[in-house]
Amino acid sequence: MNCEELIQHLFNYVWPNIFERSPHMKKAVVNCIDSCRVILGGSLIYFYVINGLFHPSKKVRDIYWYINNLIYVGSQPALIVAYPNLEHFLIHKYMNI
Repeated sequence: MNCEELIQHLFNYVWPNIFERSPHMKKAVVNCIDSCRVILGGSLIYFYVINGLFHPSKKVRDIYWYINNLIYVGSQPALIVAYPNLEHFLIHKYMNI
């Protein structure tokens, strides 16, 4: 039932609310993100999460790492294609000129 575009549109509206402080809103947002992960796949949600994993602010990092752990536990095989390929970085050696 090709509803992925609609779910991604909904996800784009929900994503800015990850910084809500009230417990019931926080739980609703996390449940919505987890539901979107099931429908859209973990790799797409991971591309949203990877931007905030190393943010300077601890409050931002905490919520991004929480969502990252949810994605990791929920869809480990889907994340294999989302991880960056570091093979070409390992080939190059430092050279003294």
